[in-house]
Amino acid sequence: MKNYLPLNAPFTLLLLLLALPISLKAEPILSPCNPDENTRLLRIEPDSLCARVPVPESRANPEHRSIDLRVIVMPATGKTIEPDPIVLLAGGPGQAAAEFGPAFISRYPELRKNRDILLIDQRGTGESNSLACQQEFEPLQNFELSGQTATEHYINALKQCLATLDADPTQYTTPIAMDDLEYTRQLLGYGPLNLFGISYGTRAALVYLRRHPSSVRSLILDAVVPMDMLIPEHIATDAESAFATVIADCRAQPACDQAFPDLTSKLEAAVDLLSAKKQKISLVHPTSGKTYQIEVDPLLINRVIRGAMYDRNLRQLLPLAIDEASKGRLQAIVTIGFLLNGANEDGKPVLSIGMQNSVLCSEDMQQVSTQLDSLHFDNILFSMLKAACQFWPSNPVAEGFFKPIVSDTPVLLASGVLDPVTPPKYGEKAKQTLTNAIHIVVPGGAHGTTMLGCMPDLLVEFLNELNPQGLDADCAAEIRSLPFFTSNAGPFQNPAMSDETSSD
Repeated sequence: MKNYLPLNAPFTLLLLLLALPISLKAEPILSPCNPDENTRLLRIEPDSLCARVPVPESRANPEHRSIDLRVIVMPATGKTIEPDPIVLLAGGPGQAAAEFGPAFISRYPELRKNRDILLIDQRGTGESNSLACQQEFEPLQNFELSGQTATEHYINALKQCLATLDADPTQYTTPIAMDDLEYTRQLLGYGPLNLFGISYGTRAALVYLRRHPSSVRSLILDAVVPMDMLIPEHIATDAESAFATVIADCRAQPACDQAFPDLTSKLEAAVDLLSAKKQKISLVHPTSGKTYQIEVDPLLINRVIRGAMYDRNLRQLLPLAIDEASKGRLQAIVTIGFLLNGANEDGKPVLSIGMQNSVLCSEDMQQVSTQLDSLHFDNILFSMLKAACQFWPSNPVAEGFFKPIVSDTPVLLASGVLDPVTPPKYGEKAKQTLTNAIHIVVPGGAHGTTMLGCMPDLLVEFLNELNPQGLDADCAAEIRSLPFFTSNAGPFQNPAMSDETSSD
């Protein structure tokens, strides 16, 4: 078995173990992962090590309840192991690092050569006393629910879930979770951490930096959520801006411009058609083949478009899907919606909705009071949270929580021009007070850019050199948006147009 602790760990770990209860001294903290419980993880990394780390749910009342954190270490693959691991902080809020992390990090083999990867299911997610709430209706059938009806279903499910939780939801906020990370770092004997945050995970990384600055070596922030960005506030207006890039890109691609010359009118026609035509429509489930007879909510199209813009590959389908919907043919939109239904391959929710409410009701929703819609997009997240936060237990964060982080810690920020929720303006805002940072803007990136083109190589150079200003990131400008589909056959009308391909 590989040595999973950094070179300076044994003495530090001994000191820590002497301070722990006798029950924790009896066996190693990390051990080979149970194959029955970690099939997908071990398929990706057979040498992975696992632990369940007990922490008090409330540090103010440690005797009240203890919860276990799921901890995974994917050992470095090289012979020389640096003492500073990479910690992946998941998005959402509500995503479990151990659930998506192994497959995600496998796309960065060079990052793992000299550094362990540390994955911790943030409290309330995955297998760290999850606050996940299962809704009782199938995602495809949601297509007929209006925003108001969907909110009512959501609230009823949350109330049922809350009554069954063995947890105090007020103890599942970002600052408390980041103290869990610091405790785990000390327990494992690691040196300062390299934090790799994705979306909400970028805010978590910034919170950890504020609370434990000496424990941070560097930060990689992909799809940046700065401290003073209120997540539910600009959902609709930022989606409108991202849709404008779809329109502009379509006009710039001759095949798309010829096939779909006026996307805005087509979108409005599709919504008007559904609004006027209140009748059941036959739709086929894209994988099971089952036929549904449902009455589709007119705003479904807009919500699917917003969701698809997160992914630059799904974004390729939007002009065609909008054109089809404008003619009353909804199968393309429904197929995209199915791909966005929020479940993993086991059928379990990707996000822990209860944890998401604990974070956003205690943090962002303490500041947001007005719902901002836009011309084509509504802000259903705000309306759902506004209703949920009236009864979901919350613990308002300290007054200074939303102040920008001031630090000279090395930081690499990355943003995608096409991103509908964390566009580059937020990364630029965060950079203003991070004095040792580089902000890489990727023209063809959407929500998450660090796996595209030359970006993985830039991450390796950044972690090795810790010289953000000296990083030559010009290659990121070569990562362009992908060509749009103009028919079910693909993006090109004829082989002569194949030179429009874009860099990955």
